[in-house]
Amino acid sequence: MDAYPHQFSGGMRQRLLIAMAVALRSSVLIADDPTTVLVVTVQAQSMELLHDLRTEQDTALVLITHDLAVAAEHADRVAVMYAGSIVEAGPVADVFAAPATPTRADSSTRFRAARTGESRCGTSPAALPTCGRFMLERPDRGTLRFDGPDPLSLRGKELLAWRRRVQMVFQDPSASLDPRLNAAELIGEPWRTHRDLVPRGDRDRRVRRLLDMVGLREADARRYPQELSGGQRQRNGIARALALKPDVIVCDEPVSALDLSVQAKVLNLLAELQADLGVSYVFISHDLSVVRHVADR
Repeated sequence: MDAYPHQFSGGMRQRLLIAMAVALRSSVLIADDPTTVLVVTVQAQSMELLHDLRTEQDTALVLITHDLAVAAEHADRVAVMYAGSIVEAGPVADVFAAPATPTRADSSTRFRAARTGESRCGTSPAALPTCGRFMLERPDRGTLRFDGPDPLSLRGKELLAWRRRVQMVFQDPSASLDPRLNAAELIGEPWRTHRDLVPRGDRDRRVRRLLDMVGLREADARRYPQELSGGQRQRNGIARALALKPDVIVCDEPVSALDLSVQAKVLNLLAELQADLGVSYVFISHDLSVVRHVADR
């Protein structure tokens, strides 16, 4: 009751939003991908809760989802959209029995290491010391080793230099990217601290290069996070992590909030960047199918 949203996992924040939505006992509840960032067991619990509340409060539920399994299990009628238009609609059994618009997402990428577990099991907090966020989280015990001394013992310039080498891509770019900065400013912001890494006169060219590397257009440089799609925001976050030329990137659930087709594109992008730049990944995920595809260990 006394915790703040930034102290919750992504799944806990989503459950809090569900509680806020049902508190008013509305006639209609619009659930916009309510289970996207949740692990499978918590997805089932959340959807069961919504189903029970719909029955108890006589509430109509409009469910928006990219997860066909969720739609098949919980919808009475379904409308399939493509490119902003409804392309087929009808009773859920009819639509799923003879789909007119099959889609397929494929991802076959390889990374260095993965960490997995259910929500609140400690996967994300365990990674925070790895990326140097020592002012926010400190381990209760143990040591961390990466190419030299324990970074928990570093201070001043040594700690700053170590932090440049280990960057992070966060689970929710909507929360991690400053909405007051456009895409170019977000990418270049780390250079305010690491001033000697990229000469001032070369920074605009470097931003354009990073935008191109992650599949964003030059015109996107002037757009703010709220003007980008979820996949574009995550690409912006990846470009920001790459700005400091790190040796390791901690990817904390980088695709959990994205639909399947965008997940595949982001995972393939990360694989291509690793092949081109030689960067290592620590990949945190609750999705075992993603881990199976991306991890070497």
